[in-house]
Amino acid sequence: NYFLGICYYNLAENEKKEEEKKEYYYNAIKYFDKCKSKNESFSSRVYENLGDAFWQIGQEETAFEYYQNALKYENNISKISLLKKAAQLAKRLEKNQLALDYYNQIKSDFPNSISAKDIDKYINEISN
Repeated sequence: NYFLGICYYNLAENEKKEEEKKEYYYNAIKYFDKCKSKNESFSSRVYENLGDAFWQIGQEETAFEYYQNALKYENNISKISLLKKAAQLAKRLEKNQLALDYYNQIKSDFPNSISAKDIDKYINEISN
């Protein structure tokens, strides 16, 4: 189911017709939603993918909830990108304190990463 979800998501990303693009995202969501695992990294990745798909179809609040669920699991592989997406979406949804928390977590947990190099800019945007 996971790989079918990935395939539909990638089809959506490459589709030019909006109606078909949306249908591909809905199919991706359907298959991602069927994925169940005891592996925390995998579960985190599935929730992140669900968040990405919901964001693409304009359901930002739902996407944000999936990102928050993904962050509950230990996943060092994609955690920094997940934190960044969650922060960006939190800011869009005017949940500035959460966005600030996520940006600060990037800064403290991943100080030497490329993503942390410009993190102060995002922190300052929210703080001011």
